[in-house]
This record gives sequence, structure tokens and C-alpha cells, in this order.
Amino acid sequence: MDNTKLIINIWSKQATDSETAELKAWIFASEGNSYKYELLKLLWSDAQKSTGDNPDNFHKLGLVAIKTAIRKKRQKQKRKRRILFGLMAITILVIAYLLIAVFSPPHGRPDKITRFNQTPLREVVADLERKYDIKIEVKENLLDCTFSGSFYNDSPGQIIRVITERIKANYTVGIDRSFRIEGSGCNDKSKN
Repeated sequence: MDNTKLIINIWSKQATDSETAELKAWIFASEGNSYKYELLKLLWSDAQKSTGDNPDNFHKLGLVAIKTAIRKKRQKQKRKRRILFGLMAITILVIAYLLIAVFSPPHGRPDKITRFNQTPLREVVADLERKYDIKIEVKENLLDCTFSGSFYNDSPGQIIRVITERIKANYTVGIDRSFRIEGSGCNDKSKN
């Protein structure tokens, strides 16, 4: 049913009693229908003022005004939807950025595999101190021990634990991001 034409027929006194009953049922069917009816009624009265007493002009201008108002309302709804979708897209991008920032490796951590192959402990320590911004103190007798192993974004504590197990040494952790490695360790350098 084209409600706009039915409403205009009723207001221009060209509708039957059954059409009038049909319109009343439509108006009371939902709040949106009642709102649309009131909007059309306002437009109709404005059009009536501008057409004078000629009923033919009144009918044509009223219909044009109503259709124009409906078109403008639809355009406004489309703009609102575009703005809403734009805001949703921006929100998704911000959330994605935050997730990447939170779950990516922190500053100072390597973002690739760190490998050592029969590397003297003095070089391993220097590399770890640089990459992790930590301080590692090693007893002199352990500096020439060699180490082989690979790490992928492991914490400094995990790396130090693995190294000390392999060279048969012990470590302690300081409160200021420092480590101390000591022990007799690495009697046979070729096995480490």
C-alpha cells in the first residue's frame, strides 16, 4: 500500500470510508507510522498555504513537498549511516593498533632469533647486555667458556638460566636488571 498517496487522497477528500479506516489502522500500527503521518500533515498544511484555493495545485504541490521531505529524510539517514560506519572503522583501526602495540615485543627485545654457535661467553654477555639493556657480571674464569644455542624473544632470565645450565655455573638476579654468573663451570670448552 502506498500510504503517501492514500493520505493525500484522504486530505483532498477523494478517499472512501474503507481507505480512511485503512489509514487509521496504519497510523496506530506503530509509532513510526504515527510520526510519518504527523510529518506529512505538517508538509501538507505548508503546501496548502502556498497554493491558495486551487485544489489541483494543492494536490500536486502537496505531493511534491511530501516526496521531497521523504527524500531529504532518507538522505539524512544515509549520511548518519555513513558517519556511523566511519566511526566504527576508526574504532576498529584504533583497537587493532592497540592490540599490536600491546602484544608486540617490548622496546629493547629482539624481534628475531638470537643464535650463538660456539661463541665465547664474553661475546654472548656483550650481545645480551646490548639487546636487553641489562647488566651481566661474569666471573673471570667463565668468560672464555663457549656457548651454542638459539633464543626467540625469550626473557633475559630465561636466557641466563639456559646459559648457566650449559656451562655448569650459577646465577643470581639483582634488583636493578642485573645478573651475576659465577661458578667453576666449563672445564671442557669443546663440549659447551
